[in-house]
Amino acid sequence: MNTQNIAIAYCIDNINVAESLDQQLSPALGDLIHLYGSRTNADKLLTEQVLKHKGPILLLISDNYLKSTACMLGGLHMLNERQDQILPIVIDGVRKENDDPILVPTQFDRISDMIQYINYWQDQYLDLRRQKRELSDLDEAAFNEHLKSIREISSETSEFLRVLRNITHYSLEEFSHNDFQVLFQFIGDQHAWESFQKNRLHYRMQQQAGNAAGGDHAEVDVMERNDGNYTEMPDIAINDIPGMDLLDKAEQAEEEGMANEHAPLYSHSKIELEINQAEEEEEEGEEVYANDLSDEYHAPEVEAAFEAILEETIEEEEEEGIEDTLEEEEQEEPLSIETIIESAWTLAEGGRSEEALEQLRDANESYDTPVIDYYQSLILAQFDQNLPAAKALLVAAAQKTPVHEDSLFLLGEVSEIEEDFAMAATAYEKLYQLNPAFPKLKYRLGVVWAHHFDEKAVPAAALLAEAVTEEPENADAFYQYSLLLSEKLKQPETAIPYLQKTLSLSPDHPFAHYDLALIYHRQGNAVAAAKSYEMATQINPELKTIENDMAFNLTAVAHDTTAIEQTTLEALKENISRLENLINAREEENLKLKKNRPGNGKTVFISGATSGIGKATAEIFAANGFRLILNGRREDRLDELKTTFEKEHQIAVKLLPFDITQSSDLTKAVESLGEEWQNVDILINNAGKAKGHAPIQEGELSHWEEMVDTNLKGVLHLTRAISPQMVKRNSGHIINVGSADGRDAIDGLTKAMRMDLSKNHIRVSQISPAQVEETGFATDGGEEKAMTQEGFQALSATDVAEAIYFMATRPAHVNVQTLLMMNT
Repeated sequence: MNTQNIAIAYCIDNINVAESLDQQLSPALGDLIHLYGSRTNADKLLTEQVLKHKGPILLLISDNYLKSTACMLGGLHMLNERQDQILPIVIDGVRKENDDPILVPTQFDRISDMIQYINYWQDQYLDLRRQKRELSDLDEAAFNEHLKSIREISSETSEFLRVLRNITHYSLEEFSHNDFQVLFQFIGDQHAWESFQKNRLHYRMQQQAGNAAGGDHAEVDVMERNDGNYTEMPDIAINDIPGMDLLDKAEQAEEEGMANEHAPLYSHSKIELEINQAEEEEEEGEEVYANDLSDEYHAPEVEAAFEAILEETIEEEEEEGIEDTLEEEEQEEPLSIETIIESAWTLAEGGRSEEALEQLRDANESYDTPVIDYYQSLILAQFDQNLPAAKALLVAAAQKTPVHEDSLFLLGEVSEIEEDFAMAATAYEKLYQLNPAFPKLKYRLGVVWAHHFDEKAVPAAALLAEAVTEEPENADAFYQYSLLLSEKLKQPETAIPYLQKTLSLSPDHPFAHYDLALIYHRQGNAVAAAKSYEMATQINPELKTIENDMAFNLTAVAHDTTAIEQTTLEALKENISRLENLINAREEENLKLKKNRPGNGKTVFISGATSGIGKATAEIFAANGFRLILNGRREDRLDELKTTFEKEHQIAVKLLPFDITQSSDLTKAVESLGEEWQNVDILINNAGKAKGHAPIQEGELSHWEEMVDTNLKGVLHLTRAISPQMVKRNSGHIINVGSADGRDAIDGLTKAMRMDLSKNHIRVSQISPAQVEETGFATDGGEEKAMTQEGFQALSATDVAEAIYFMATRPAHVNVQTLLMMNT
């Protein structure tokens, strides 16, 4: 492997560790290629840099890395794509406290360790959703894109950590051990390691000899690089030299007067003689290494001594192994809870939230612990968008003892989104009594008190003052504090620096500019007021009104200024209040519609989705919140559908462009779905065609073969690919779309499928419509318009799609087996 193309990837906060490793490894490997992501700026995604790099990658995993958008966005895809070329090294994170660096341990090998990062990204996502309700951002498209990114990270964090911990990874100490041997094994260059090790050993012996010769006159700490230059090396502990532990034992024995009795073969004089000999030979120009001296120690007595040491070491390791086994057995019970939670979370991420919730409900019968209630609530809120159910469960959990802190905070967040501010305040206040240092608690409680409890204005200000100190990058904390100071505590001048800080963190915050404009206006600073107002309107044009324009260009005689200003300010307040109410009402209505959609958390696979019945069916399922896997031959049309559905209905769409008649392409496409998309709840076998209308004695064989390949073989192959996962889950629904004329053929196939799959609780249905407009099913000879009979109104594709949707959404105990649709 090319040792000159090794990259080191990391979060920019950990650059010191990266540069230290580069300095130590460059003598053997040359300068490493540095790839990094910023913690706060996602413009430079680390994952994209890693995917573009051709060669091995040292991936420094830290607490900073696991909390960085630029590092985590797309991280799961990166691990899956490049894990054979990635060597993860786990290092401490770092954070600043009063400008002093504090090390933060990085752990993810246990579920309890993973939970902190899952919760971190869940909180980020919920905070953004809350901000969307409370603020009117200048660029809704950009905000939604960021929200989508955080949602993606939140949903993938646990899987990212599971994949990461299954890749062989090392602590920094393990990685550095034995002259970085694991790195050279990873890149497959044993010769480079041996050379590297010899050079380092040679340097150590020089250092030892120099220290022994007089300290200040020791040789300069250098090591030869592979390019012929030299570089300074960090100090190396003498105990790192192979065999020095034996020397230490011999010296200790000699000092105690027992050297001849206990260590005759490792006396100080013997080692000293060898070192002196090595120095003499080196002065004559001959290089001497430690392994050159090793032949001197092959006497039978020495081998016996080494065997005794080895046996003693093995016995100690076996005793430690027994203790470790006992410790693992003692930990078996709590691990089983973590395993249940991990399994449930995986199901929820795969779109199977109902199964996940059922698993957690069953677990509660055996383990009555609040952490299970917490994860049930989290799945209900995040994956099902069922906030009322999540809230009810969290309220019940809050009555239990001991109280689960994460559950209380989540109850506060959910209650805020539901606009139950009394419940939110109660949850946050109870948590504050238990743990006032809980992350983001002072910020959230301060906001709730400030906006909804006038009598709490002063304590709210105290909380927010602490919050901005503890969270110096939280722009909204600064903004909320400034509002409280300006409006309720009547301290507008004190609010100005906090508004300015808000804008330094979030330059495009429209209301911060607007509130500054109001304060400057009250102070009589017309120039500053007009400037801030202009900035606000550039960001959010809805703030630009005739009343506002008049106010911020106000000219009046001195004796009328006060009265006119008072009237204008009232108009301004009323105007902004009206705008906020309109935005909030619109957002509230959208949230209500989205959280009650019947398709939330469910996945539908539709073949032949680019036109006609397939397209109309995709549209109705998308409008009801289902995730869609769309198949068709025309990739451009699939791309248009994906763009439309994701923008208008905020659903996830997966495209599989392939010809249903090509079984090899079909197999590859389905295999590419991966764990996230493989659990299909509803399969709609819609792709089909009718070729030719000639009688049997005149028909073209190519037409018949094409119809059989599409209408029969295509259904068989796709069902064969998708149904195993349905069988595994004991749930699913398959709907075969045929035609009224050809229903006999598809009817036999459907009945056979139903017989095979009914025992696995999989429903199989068939719909056979007559002539349908807007479809290419009955095209002949490449014509775009279907061949139709004159004199009647054909069915529309939407007519059939609505019937399919009806069949698919019946209760679990109902199966509409066969539906024949005709024209009147």
